[in-house]
Amino acid sequence: MDLPRRRRARARPRPWTPPATWLGPIETPRLVLRVLGSDDAADHAALVDADRDHLLPWTTWVTEETGAIGVTGATARPVLGVVERATGELVGVIGVQDLDPPTASAGARWWVARDHARRGLADEAVTHLLSTALRPAADGGWGLRKVHVETVGADADTRAVARALGLRREVRQRQHRWVDGVGVDDVYGWGVVADEWDVDAMRMRRDERDADVGVGPHPRPWPDDDRYDPVLLAEGDRRNVADRYRWWRHEAIVADLAATANPFHVAIENWRQDGNIGTVVRTANAFGAAGVHIVGRRSWNRRGAMVTDRYLDIRHHDDTDALVAWAAGEGLPLIGIDNLPGSVSIFDHPPPERAVLVMGQEGPGLTPAAKAAVDVILHIPQFGSTRSINAGVASGIAMAAWVRAHRTG
Repeated sequence: MDLPRRRRARARPRPWTPPATWLGPIETPRLVLRVLGSDDAADHAALVDADRDHLLPWTTWVTEETGAIGVTGATARPVLGVVERATGELVGVIGVQDLDPPTASAGARWWVARDHARRGLADEAVTHLLSTALRPAADGGWGLRKVHVETVGADADTRAVARALGLRREVRQRQHRWVDGVGVDDVYGWGVVADEWDVDAMRMRRDERDADVGVGPHPRPWPDDDRYDPVLLAEGDRRNVADRYRWWRHEAIVADLAATANPFHVAIENWRQDGNIGTVVRTANAFGAAGVHIVGRRSWNRRGAMVTDRYLDIRHHDDTDALVAWAAGEGLPLIGIDNLPGSVSIFDHPPPERAVLVMGQEGPGLTPAAKAAVDVILHIPQFGSTRSINAGVASGIAMAAWVRAHRTG
């Protein structure tokens, strides 16, 4: 009988040992990363004090008194100062931590002073740190096999650098850590191993960012504009928004759309929960309508709107009389859109610049109350066998006719 072979024990990797360049400075185009010693304690403490409120939510050690810093052993936790070459000013710190010789891995944490934010200094510093850390010791690097980064979700700045450099997100621990001023937050972990990082080109060899719609993280330096959302700048913007609104905060987009809206509104009757309303809303958003009015039932199928309803002024009116009262208060005429006897072509007589385009329900069209309330009824010329066209399509043609008459370009 053949006996099972004894598994050959795998040899443990040779533990990482610090190379001669371990504590040497790292130079970048604008910076020098060098180990901070006791002589730098005062500058370091002043930098922390100036940014304490900015760091405190997720950098808990700043609650303690900052004393002397430096390196006490070959594999201790070095603190690298981020020093601006042109001025010699200390502008940030990178900490190398959790060194594990058996796996030749280390963690990294960093921060750049608030007064020097939005200049791409963190990206530059971390990029050169990774290339030095993952470069073989024989070639002048540290010879590490892996560098990992951990942060909470609310720390948008750290997440931004990790995403901008294309590091792999390896961990998400949901609701894992309490953060003062934030609450219970997720913990994220990114990592990069030596064979993934091109130490000469200073970038990931394999860029596996989502090949989804939209755009990825914004290149550094970031725009100095309150309209931009730090999380979207860091992680990319996959929303269904026009390019001019990429990375903008939702509230900023809504405000800009309201300020630049065309002076027409669209109303649609909803007595049988019309499934076309979502299409009408999405089309109204595309043509820059000032608002959409749902007349009748309050509920409607938002799926067809593709989230565009979040950017528009959507109003509900219980009945036609309520819509008439609102329009009268705004000085807006009601213009019916339907192919009824006595109607006129929308191409020959486009709606006025300030108006409410009133669409009827799919099938029956405008109700008697709506017909009586509108100032005029316009129809879309048709040349085929069908009696009518879809209400969502009709609304798009009507809005396009308005744009052709009153907008250029």
